[in-house]
Amino acid sequence: MRITNTLFVNTALMEHQNALKKLYDIDQQLSSGLKIQQSFQDSSTYIDTMRLNYEIATLEQGIESSQKAQKFSQNTDEVLNQFSLALEKFKTKLIQANNATNTPTSLSALASELSALKEHMIALANTSINGQFLFSGSALKQMPIEANGNYLGNDETLKAMISSHVALPYNIDGKSLFLGSDSDYHRVLSTNVKMFNQTKLHPEVMEIGGSTSEAQEVYLTSNDTIRDMVGDSDANLANNAQVVFYLSGRKTDGETFAQNITLDTTAKVSDLLDKIGFIYGNTTSNKIVDVSMNSYGQIEIKDTTSGRGLIQMHLFGAMDNAATSGVGNAFQSNIDDLVLYPDVKMIAFDKSSFGTTIASITDEMNYTRRNFEKEGNELKGNVSQVSKVTNLYASASTALLDVAGTNNLDTTQLIFKGIDRHATAYEVTFDFASTGTSFSINSGTPFSLFDATGTPTASSDVTYQQLMDVISMVSAGIEPSSNTSAAYEQAIQDASISVETSLNHQGQLIIKDKIKANTPMEFSLYTNNANEANGKGAVLSFMANDLVAISNPSIDFFNDLDAMIEAVQNGMLSMDSTRLNGRNIGLHNALSRLDHLSDHLNKEHTKIGAFTNALMDASERAEYLSLNVKTVRSDIIDTDTAEAYLKFNQISNSYQAMLSTIAKINSMSLLNYI
Repeated sequence: MRITNTLFVNTALMEHQNALKKLYDIDQQLSSGLKIQQSFQDSSTYIDTMRLNYEIATLEQGIESSQKAQKFSQNTDEVLNQFSLALEKFKTKLIQANNATNTPTSLSALASELSALKEHMIALANTSINGQFLFSGSALKQMPIEANGNYLGNDETLKAMISSHVALPYNIDGKSLFLGSDSDYHRVLSTNVKMFNQTKLHPEVMEIGGSTSEAQEVYLTSNDTIRDMVGDSDANLANNAQVVFYLSGRKTDGETFAQNITLDTTAKVSDLLDKIGFIYGNTTSNKIVDVSMNSYGQIEIKDTTSGRGLIQMHLFGAMDNAATSGVGNAFQSNIDDLVLYPDVKMIAFDKSSFGTTIASITDEMNYTRRNFEKEGNELKGNVSQVSKVTNLYASASTALLDVAGTNNLDTTQLIFKGIDRHATAYEVTFDFASTGTSFSINSGTPFSLFDATGTPTASSDVTYQQLMDVISMVSAGIEPSSNTSAAYEQAIQDASISVETSLNHQGQLIIKDKIKANTPMEFSLYTNNANEANGKGAVLSFMANDLVAISNPSIDFFNDLDAMIEAVQNGMLSMDSTRLNGRNIGLHNALSRLDHLSDHLNKEHTKIGAFTNALMDASERAEYLSLNVKTVRSDIIDTDTAEAYLKFNQISNSYQAMLSTIAKINSMSLLNYI
């Protein structure tokens, strides 16, 4: 076969180009360190490499994220260490103040030191690192604590993305830290009226023969008699009427009640305590609440189930001095009627300085029909709205039925009484109905309570936001122009310019005048059954003269500290209704409350320690995985230098041989064929 010059040249060029390409490819492998430069060279290798590159990038991002989060959590840990030290100093000063030998001067000095420690703790709470506040939740640019102790942050958790599927928390939000709740603590309520044994306090009247023994201030105990509690006008034990005790409040399951207890004066105080316990649900074999007398003659009631904060209690007694047997006029189905009988004596167990909307009703008789507290431009209710379902404080979206001490609000009425921001008096009736809830102002035309769809709201669906909208309307002196959804929404919008109604962090209603620094507004809110002596009682309460919570699963860190400082300043060793603030829990109770704060802080501190450890472990694991993935990737994509050099030499030698052969062949002539 004859090989033409053209065929020879084309073949030689092709072989030359192939050899050069092979040399180029090997050279690229050696210079780049990679087996392939383009995806088309080896699709399998390319795909595996891209996947591994993504995994490495994710792991390295996770390492960086975890390291930044570690710094945040470690800073938080250090601040909480300082918090713990400050609380220890606070407790030392509080113990020092808890001494009856202290003078007003020394107490004032201790109160100043405690105030300084509180300010120090507020400063710690407002710690920021690199412009980010540690305890504001996700609102990192928002200073969390105001000077008055109010929390301004949120309750959101910050999380560091460690991998595509793993996010680890690294912060303690201020709401959990300063306004949290502990499931291992009990709600304990106490009366604030110190009760003395009346027989020992007035022996000249109550003892047979008119004893001349010296009067003694001896606190009432559970072993004393009801007569020792309520007193007597003479020494004759046979002419005493029975005493009626009016008990109302909320049970451990959230159900409200009003019930009376009738006892002979010869009965023991312990009998009264037992009957109170039975009304709350105690049986001979199961104690739902623990009812006892403290060392100051005050009644305390404790929810034996930890973590619940629903129980409420109001108690007063009535005794008809004109009756010689039975109960006489001391028993009434409507509490308001007791004032019609001047011979009926009232016995108070808890008192407050809160105003009342019913001027003719004595303080001890009035449980919920009271004016909101007013300070400057704000009105505030003192009853926390707590959901029976979640045991958490209510929010704007919570349905009133979830809080109400009943399973059905139909036919229930809420009564608003007050003075609006224009100093005009008003009265509002808020009617719950399954067909649509409505409200009327000063007995005028009813207005429907419309939901977001423009439909009248059924009683079971009414939310606190809707209630607050109506409160804002009447407090601003505004009402809908007509009974339509559009007019209703317009009235809400108009009212919002001058009045803001909200629920604070403890589920308490707050009404704020946005225009005037000192508002003329007054407000009270209660149910139509608030004066029942037997029945459901006040199924909803917003402002009440009830027993004081001396222990609670929930905390309000800085407000609790303020109450302790106030107790020191005023030298209140114990609760005392006769003092300036009769509802201050006193120093004895303050110490246990402070222990709760310290315990709560320690629990949160433990969390941040766990977060830090988890982040460190995750970072170490990510670094280990990153190294392993890089090794796998190297096996797939990296050039084997020794092998590549060997191939390069082989191809280079072949190339040189090919060039030599082509040169020899190319030098032949026709003489070679002769």
